[in-house]
Amino acid sequence: MGATSALAAITVGRLPQRFPVAARWLVFAGAMAAVALVMPHVPSLAGVAVCFALVGVAVGASVVTIFTIGADAAPAGRLATTMTLLSSGIIIGQGIAVALVGGLADAAGAMAALTAVAVPSALGLVLAAVHLVLVRGRREPAPGTAVASAPEE
Repeated sequence: MGATSALAAITVGRLPQRFPVAARWLVFAGAMAAVALVMPHVPSLAGVAVCFALVGVAVGASVVTIFTIGADAAPAGRLATTMTLLSSGIIIGQGIAVALVGGLADAAGAMAALTAVAVPSALGLVLAAVHLVLVRGRREPAPGTAVASAPEE
């Protein structure tokens, strides 16, 4: 999962600009949620390993996409603060998730832990959809660029 996540994170910047970041987030979050829903029902260890590799691609691409959205939305002079908040959110979220899902796996088994992965994956999909709705109608900047505001009349 780590290797495919890193590979996706490195290559997501090469996606065409006509594939806007809001749509990217929705696609990658959707892929993550779909695999998370299927994973508990995969009958073999090899199948679960393939699922983890696919989730890694979706996670890596989603993280880079979310950081791009954060960078584009950061107020002038606050890019470092925005990136720090996003990075800290990942670390805190990962810690909480590991503690909760680890406890769940210990108490209820691996199937429950695999099923629990679907919850945050579905939440990510919902957030991506909300973001897409919010940016629809506005011209979305290409990744890494800012859009100048219209002059006041």
